[in-house]
Amino acid sequence: MRCIAAALALILPLCAFAQEAANKPPWETWDPEPVVAPEPNAFDVYQQAFEALEKLGEPDLDSDIQTLAQRVEEHRGTLVLLRAALLGECALPQATRWDQTFPYLARFRSAARLLAARSRVMRHYGMYLEAAMDAVDGVWMAQDVATQRVLIGHLVGMAIE
Repeated sequence: MRCIAAALALILPLCAFAQEAANKPPWETWDPEPVVAPEPNAFDVYQQAFEALEKLGEPDLDSDIQTLAQRVEEHRGTLVLLRAALLGECALPQATRWDQTFPYLARFRSAARLLAARSRVMRHYGMYLEAAMDAVDGVWMAQDVATQRVLIGHLVGMAIE
């Protein structure tokens, strides 16, 4: 009888703990899976490209081709940084909260628009291979965005593609 009482004394608190955990919504008990970023991380190079892009401003895709070509030429250094980032292995910062925002996803979208602007300029001047490679770079960048392993990152990646 004493064994049963001792067992119940040990089990009942565990049952109460299990009941309490079962009543909590999953986002309160969620713990992200750890992600090891590569060294060096191409995301750092993307950040440099994003800063250059913000400094010079995003080209307007609806402008005439000469203005667009001039704006793309101004972004030559930004494009070099983007290509350097595309050559490296990338891991975006890990989501750690359900309400976390990802301001760099909009910056990826702006970078994709820069690639689209360059592709349009190259296509206009008959440089079809360069235009196609800019589109391929956009697809590769979309794959890097998806390394974040959250739904919004995949959605932004699909929009970039």
